[in-house]
Amino acid sequence: MGIHWSWLGKCQTGVINKGIIGFILFCILRNINYFWGDMDKSTKYVLTATILSFSFSIYLFFFMDSPDNKLYGIFVGIWVPSILSAYTVLKQSFSKEN
Repeated sequence: MGIHWSWLGKCQTGVINKGIIGFILFCILRNINYFWGDMDKSTKYVLTATILSFSFSIYLFFFMDSPDNKLYGIFVGIWVPSILSAYTVLKQSFSKEN
């Protein structure tokens, strides 16, 4: 099993897109301890949930063949800003109380 890059299309920019995606993933993985180390536990949980939601929506939208799954991918993708917005509101409301 491997990563299928067919969702990038068959144009000549597919090679460039693969390189850009690889570079972004390399930069994120190289610096993850720098960012992850300073976060509190609740922020880590929320970011993990958003990363899982975003990954699942990408999987549903690009790698499933049914048109219904594309809609499910969009629906799951909407969870990401919803989770982040709810976390921001809750974090600010708790910080105002203290």
